Amino acid sequence: MPPHSPSKYHHFVPRLLLAGFTHDGTRHGTLHVHDRVRGRWRESSIDRAGGQNRLNDPEIEAALGLSLEGHAATAIRELVTSPHAPTDHDVGVLAAIFAIQQVRVPEHRDAVRQLESRVRAFAQQLREQHWGKEEADRRAHELEPMSKKEEGVRMLASAARMGEFYVRLAWSLLEVPARCPDLCIGSLPALSVKRELSGQDSVSLGAFAEADFSFLPITKRAAVVVSHEPISAGRIQADAAFVARLNWASACFAREMYAPAPTICGVDTSKPAPPPPAWSVG
Repeated sequence: MPPHSPSKYHHFVPRLLLAGFTHDGTRHGTLHVHDRVRGRWRESSIDRAGGQNRLNDPEIEAALGLSLEGHAATAIRELVTSPHAPTDHDVGVLAAIFAIQQVRVPEHRDAVRQLESRVRAFAQQLREQHWGKEEADRRAHELEPMSKKEEGVRMLASAARMGEFYVRLAWSLLEVPARCPDLCIGSLPALSVKRELSGQDSVSLGAFAEADFSFLPITKRAAVVVSHEPISAGRIQADAAFVARLNWASACFAREMYAPAPTICGVDTSKPAPPPPAWSVG
């Protein structure tokens, strides 16, 4: 690859997050990747995990790297090296990356495309009824799908609106003491959790209004938690049970899990998991 040429491998879980889950917590460490469908582990670097080839338009990928991920990396590093309740500045940066993580993953994009395909088919039927098939076919180009760049622009705009919502909520830093097992992160990293009357958790890919909290793991020893009301003055000490609870939530919808070692507290990785349910848009 020529110097300074854009990478063909685009991350849906950014390297700034994956680096916190390597064996030594650095960008050069070994990352253990669990394929949830095949039930297999493999070792990887952060450069070849949490992404796919040509996921985004090159300009959109560059915009993500330059404008968002650099600021988020700084905020995360400061939270981890000098633990503190997230400041207003931290929240502004973290809300942006939290929102991006909910819309940049392939599952969300595929679901939007499927929904738009059904809408286009319905619109074509209405046109045929109104104009006749010949005229509707002649003007079918008006219903063509968006380009990848147009999809990316819409993704950034959608994330910006979501970020404006998240920034108004209460943010806390969750810290994992040395006596507790590690956190992991999934290929769908930003999730919402609700404790049901049965005592079991339900996990959603959005739906924050009905959730008890949302969370985003940022390293194997820390996560950020979003809630309706402040928790513990913005700093939470996790115990082993809560780590297992978050890891279980991370695994619910994930096709892949990323961890510092080939074992995950709270998740049975000894056998293949069923494919994740279809993503719903709404």
